[in-house]
Amino acid sequence: PNRVTRLYVAIADVAHFVTQGSPLDAEARSRGTSVYLPDLVVPMLPEKLSNDLCSLRPDEERLALCCAMDIDAAGRVIAYGIDRAVIRSRERMIYEDVEMLLTEADARLATRYDQLVPSFLAMRDLAKTLFARRMSQGTIDFEIPEARVVLDEHGATKDIVRVKRLMSHRLIEEFMLAANVTVARHLAGYGVPAVYRIHPEPSQEKIETFHDTLRV
Repeated sequence: PNRVTRLYVAIADVAHFVTQGSPLDAEARSRGTSVYLPDLVVPMLPEKLSNDLCSLRPDEERLALCCAMDIDAAGRVIAYGIDRAVIRSRERMIYEDVEMLLTEADARLATRYDQLVPSFLAMRDLAKTLFARRMSQGTIDFEIPEARVVLDEHGATKDIVRVKRLMSHRLIEEFMLAANVTVARHLAGYGVPAVYRIHPEPSQEKIETFHDTLRV
């Protein structure tokens, strides 16, 4: 009942390389975001940053902004710290491999990543706790199917397949949400202006359409 878990969530410290008012900053502002296409990505930042200095690589140090949270057994953040950090990742993992480790479905992978498996299992349990707390607070869990475009050798669309949502995906979602909420509360506590994504109240027309759908 008194168990406390320390969760670290780190993101690349892009601002270390892209300083305000610099040519890199101006170019990034003109692009606004990276563009993701079925077979390629047009990055907002130069490839040296997007695929190297601001991208995780095993056993290489990377600059990051880190939010460290102490989370109790009920999923509440009872203490936190936010700071610049230098991190060194141990492995480059993919969602499918982590999912196999979480479900203990592949002995070969379990042997290869034996030192990391306990951490992955602890992450799974923590994600479930965070999710349960969000649900108890009235959060809506949108299980919206994602699609992946499959191209042929000529670059033409061959198929569109549904992407299965894995527990390994939920790990990242829950941990990023926890960090985002913690940082937002921190900024609000100091009266610091920040950008938030706000979902406005639905229009009367949308409410009536929803009611009509429910009547069917």
